[in-house]
Amino acid sequence: MSELYFGRGNASMRDDYLDFINLVFGFNGRDPDFLKMYPNLYKAEYDPCYNNFVATEDGKLRAAIGVYPRTFSVMGEVLLSHGIGNVAVHPYHRSKGYMKKLMNMALDDMVAAGADFSDLGGLRQRYQYFGYDNAGCNRSFHISETALRHCFAGAEEPKVYFKQIFEGDPMLDDVFALYEQKIVHTCRKREHLYDTMRHEVYVILDKETDSFRGFCGGGLSGLTLVSADDFYDTVRAHVASHGGVNVVLPPYETELIPLAHRICGSCSISSAVKIAVFHFRRMLTAYMKLKAATEGLVDGVRQYTVDGIRGVGGTTVSESFRITVENGQVTLSDIDNSAPVTVLPYKEAIPFFFDLAAPLRCCDPVASQWFPLPVNIDGCDHV
Repeated sequence: MSELYFGRGNASMRDDYLDFINLVFGFNGRDPDFLKMYPNLYKAEYDPCYNNFVATEDGKLRAAIGVYPRTFSVMGEVLLSHGIGNVAVHPYHRSKGYMKKLMNMALDDMVAAGADFSDLGGLRQRYQYFGYDNAGCNRSFHISETALRHCFAGAEEPKVYFKQIFEGDPMLDDVFALYEQKIVHTCRKREHLYDTMRHEVYVILDKETDSFRGFCGGGLSGLTLVSADDFYDTVRAHVASHGGVNVVLPPYETELIPLAHRICGSCSISSAVKIAVFHFRRMLTAYMKLKAATEGLVDGVRQYTVDGIRGVGGTTVSESFRITVENGQVTLSDIDNSAPVTVLPYKEAIPFFFDLAAPLRCCDPVASQWFPLPVNIDGCDHV
């Protein structure tokens, strides 16, 4: 009978582990693989195997699920999320329940560690079993060469240019400092910045002075500018070199969204990420403060109870709170038992508060304006 192990991996597994997840995801050794795509997760110094729950049979890897903790600052509120990635089961060892067992182990561990939420990508229906659902509402603007030719006919050449920088470049200090100023940002370590940005960092510089005007990753991902005044020149310079681009912006980028809308050929709104939530009150406090500061919230009072939240050891708990918005200021407090309370099962609560489409929200004009909340994970912080 095979000897089975379910639990955290260890550093001695790393080579076999990388071979295993690359095999399961179909990487052939020549194209990008997990280490090349995510150096911030899979380099040996970050101990990726400890951040994985694995299943082995007689010492051989059969399944692995990565669980990578990150801390986020949202309007000064600190939230802890554990990102799920590299969910892998050996093709010859599927339908044995390994994924389900490891996912539940991972969820129990992150709840015990005090995580506020967890995030992942992947098929919605597959991960709904574990409490995940769509969240966020990013805007995607398609900007083509033709559109820019019409919008900027007769205009001067862009006044900025792009320069790729590498580990050790002093301008990484400028990148880090500007990123830290954002009202929503991941709490990154400066010494890990180049790995976190996946070795693809472009600074935006003034043509005349070479002064630092912002930065981005490939394809204008994570575009961050010192001043929104440079947005048009930045997009024009990028499109001139690379052709049309999709600029993706979360709703709290209120300076850039109207500028992108003016020059786009088309735009769309879509969910940003899939999340499971363990502390609704903390999540709503942070993201309602963000929405109030950037988009505005109508005044009102609502009370909610969320039933069936995952607790420690696979238990379920409830959470009740009163939301008050007065003169645009948000307060979450304990409920007033003499006032009405809307009770939401957990599976309805995620879309109600965080997703674009929530039928239960449609009959309440206040809730329809307050929600969905703008949860977003920067591209290079996805796992």
